[in-house]
Amino acid sequence: MLYYTREYEYVNAARDTRTMISGTVGVIGPGSLAEETQKWIHRTFSGATPRGWDNQIGGQLGLMAIVEQRQGLPFLSTANRTGVQVTTTGSWRVAVGNIMTFAGIGGTVVLGKNLEPSSAKHESIGTKRADKPHLRPLANPLDPQAASQPASTTCVFAWLKCAAFVEGEIRWVLRNVFLDGRVFSSDPSVDSKPLVADATAGVRLDFPATRSELTGPWFVRLSATRRSPEFNGRRGTAQSQSFGTVTVGTEF
Repeated sequence: MLYYTREYEYVNAARDTRTMISGTVGVIGPGSLAEETQKWIHRTFSGATPRGWDNQIGGQLGLMAIVEQRQGLPFLSTANRTGVQVTTTGSWRVAVGNIMTFAGIGGTVVLGKNLEPSSAKHESIGTKRADKPHLRPLANPLDPQAASQPASTTCVFAWLKCAAFVEGEIRWVLRNVFLDGRVFSSDPSVDSKPLVADATAGVRLDFPATRSELTGPWFVRLSATRRSPEFNGRRGTAQSQSFGTVTVGTEF
């Protein structure tokens, strides 16, 4: 899928609850150019030809809306004298659309400096993951003094900010177009499982000196995820998945 997502965030006065509303529109199937992209990457880096594209689902305009709320849990958060903090948040999400329809609950623990009580957030959608690609657990973006106090948020070096995180989520998935195929079609499909759980660990690195008038600091986010079986295989077996992501970006 090739897609565009627009997200709006609302933070309460106490800055311990963050509500996100997002909308996604995308092209599913051959029009996404996912086949050509994956084959190019394989030819470039491994020489192997990826298999399975004969079973690609057909083309469709994909739409999805997500509402998510993350609540800081102060009784599970702490800080030491050097400013290092541990913050914990609980969350719920609901997604509706012909891309995915699901409901989920989860939690996140972040280790860093100058963290928000509700600082951890997910991106709206990813390629395989369709749920999480982005975390902003660093300097409080609502605090105008944060940018003028780089020493309070640095990690080892003055030019670096960092945070480590672990998170988990359980989702009840009513429909996933990439596993179930399009509605009212004869697309290839699998025997999907309605209950899916994720456990993720990772780190995010921000580079304060890259901030400009148009963007915030550039960042690199590395994560590894273990996911429970999403479907039964050909022989009726169900296998868990492990995968990693690398995200390079900035915020406008």
